[in-house]
Amino acid sequence: MNGAPVGLVSLDYGKMVKWSGRGVVPPAAQQTLAAAREMASARSVPIRVHHAPVDEAIYEWLLSQGVALIGTEALQRTRPLLQRILARPGGVN
Repeated sequence: MNGAPVGLVSLDYGKMVKWSGRGVVPPAAQQTLAAAREMASARSVPIRVHHAPVDEAIYEWLLSQGVALIGTEALQRTRPLLQRILARPGGVN
């Protein structure tokens, strides 16, 4: 290891995204994730989202948008949810 700092783009879901997981993803939420993707790509770092509700539609959308890390305090509920999403044919789109 060279001791270089590890970088990432981090978003607080409850403050920055706010989609409930029902209906169409609001344009503001789409724009927030697009800006995060652009910033992460420019720096070659992953995107982390924390405080996301444990919800299959939300997790699936975040993963499909390039989010690499989803922070949760509900590990027992999150693990099977992610296993279901990733076990689908094609995994995450």
